[in-house]
Amino acid sequence: MNKVICGSDLSNNTHHVSLTDGIRTLGFVVADSRGNCSPLNMHRTPLQTTAIKTVTGTQKYGDFNPPWCPVAQDSWEGGRGLEDHSDDSTRFYDSYRAQTAFEEIYNAPMEFYGTGIRDAYTNYPGSVSWLRLKDGATKYVAASFTCTANDSLGQVYLLVRRRGTPENALTIEVCSNNAGVPGTVLTTKTITTSTITDIVSRFIKVTITDVSLTSGAVYWIKVYSTESTDNDYWQVGINATAGTTYQSADNIIYTNSTFDLYYRATDAEVGYDAKFFTYRGLKFVISQTGAGAPRLFINGTIGVADANTGALSTLVDGDKTWTTNQWAGAKVGIIAGTGLEEASVYRNIVSNTGTVLTVDIPWTITQDTTTQYIIFNTDIWTLIPAETHGLTARVTDVCVINDIVYFAQGDSVVMRSMRWAVNSETGAGGWVCENETEKATYLCTLRHLERGLELWKANNVDKNGAISVSRATVIDWLGASITLLDQTSAVTEETYSAGVDFSQGDDAYLEYKMVITTVSGTNPKLYVTIQESDD
Repeated sequence: MNKVICGSDLSNNTHHVSLTDGIRTLGFVVADSRGNCSPLNMHRTPLQTTAIKTVTGTQKYGDFNPPWCPVAQDSWEGGRGLEDHSDDSTRFYDSYRAQTAFEEIYNAPMEFYGTGIRDAYTNYPGSVSWLRLKDGATKYVAASFTCTANDSLGQVYLLVRRRGTPENALTIEVCSNNAGVPGTVLTTKTITTSTITDIVSRFIKVTITDVSLTSGAVYWIKVYSTESTDNDYWQVGINATAGTTYQSADNIIYTNSTFDLYYRATDAEVGYDAKFFTYRGLKFVISQTGAGAPRLFINGTIGVADANTGALSTLVDGDKTWTTNQWAGAKVGIIAGTGLEEASVYRNIVSNTGTVLTVDIPWTITQDTTTQYIIFNTDIWTLIPAETHGLTARVTDVCVINDIVYFAQGDSVVMRSMRWAVNSETGAGGWVCENETEKATYLCTLRHLERGLELWKANNVDKNGAISVSRATVIDWLGASITLLDQTSAVTEETYSAGVDFSQGDDAYLEYKMVITTVSGTNPKLYVTIQESDD
């Protein structure tokens, strides 16, 4: 084989172009259309350039050199969460707090956190001002909180932003109390420019070494940094109104500040999943971890009112012991009984005492002990005691039908049912729960053309060890367990059911069917889909 010599710095070249894989080298001679050797037939053609370019950061001359090319974007309405921009030019990777649902980009509102589900101590959010951390009177800033139960602190959140590239770290400490000022440091965490890489403000979560808290004790969240230069420094978000925040120039002598540090401190984070559902116009959530019984929370509350004769700007419930103004800003609605005939059954809550809500617009109908109400549009979640709901195993599905909540607890534990009821003798409202006789992993409701409203359940392992589905006509709450028809034939091969026809709502012309597909094998599965009826 002839030797291939090809290179701009070589003499006696045998070829114009050479290609090699490191083992074998191929040589090529460029020729014209007549086969004559002519290296002039090889030339460079410049790429067509664009006159418009939008970039962030430092621009470079070769930004659009191959393999890069410009992609136009003039709408962001697709939202966040897309890694590959070329898949959808209306979407993007992340936007922090930007609101992009209306094509243009707007500042979005700050997030709110619900209370009650996690143990948390919070001073957030509100109107935000920014405090520059620097040598002087505000070098050290600390906010205090009082622990309400024996607990473990695992995360601290602060509203932080950087200006320029500060060389010194931002230090966060949790401290004990020492005669009304920060005392012994219990744990420390630092934030650097490698943690916060952009100048956009962030309500950043910092995971700390767990700190044991004692009920009734006061603790401090302290933050400080040394200013690097006039253009490179850290800022923290504050409320311009005084609160529980103190400041110091030397970390020894502290004085009350004219501002208040925004923060959030929570218990140690534990992996859990949540199942949300709606009942009687209220939101509920089941919170469950890998072990232990589930916890059931209600957002807001439900109750039965007392008479508000002569005080139509109020709703009275003598059975309650509310915290003053805990419902201020929430909404109240009448859901049953006297008052349901109001032109609008909803009001905004202006304030509350332990037993009385004051609303913005007076009611037009005097309420009595038949008036049932809900309080909603609030960030307050309240735990429903375990002895009330009786859930003992992991909840796999929830179905609300005919004013009854059904909880599926898997193939090994019977379902539970729950509803809100008013005692006909005492007039008091409360939760009523009981065990069902059947077990289920999956629940759904369908309306059959002839049989009416039905509850369907599915099991991966029924009482005969098979994958099965069954149904029952929905009943009123009669104090007796619902009986579901059994289908116990084992699945031995891929099967397909023609489906059960049902109508949606009161329109007999809208006909659908539930199609059940089961697949056997090592990991048998059951699929339930809703399709248009063939009829």
